[in-house]
Amino acid sequence: MSLPPSFSEDDAAWTALLRTLPSPSHAEPRPYFFTRLQARLDAQQPQPAALPTWLRRPVYALLLGALVLALNADTALHYVRQHRVTAPLAIDDYNSYAAAY
Repeated sequence: MSLPPSFSEDDAAWTALLRTLPSPSHAEPRPYFFTRLQARLDAQQPQPAALPTWLRRPVYALLLGALVLALNADTALHYVRQHRVTAPLAIDDYNSYAAAY
């Protein structure tokens, strides 16, 4: 057997030693493993959730509250800006509107 040029005798000794080791066998589960696993899963009772998942952690509830406040503040500011820019209807405009309808 010819060895590659970078293959030293020390490497050859290790390779020969490793080839003498038995090949690993495939691990198999103990008998009735899947039956026991299925029985254990069937025996577990599902935990009823008293609160929604996002309320179980206070950070999510606080972030939701901050989001609601931010959206309400933005809506209020938009409403104030919109009504500040528009002028109130003049009496003549209202009378012509009322006459048209």
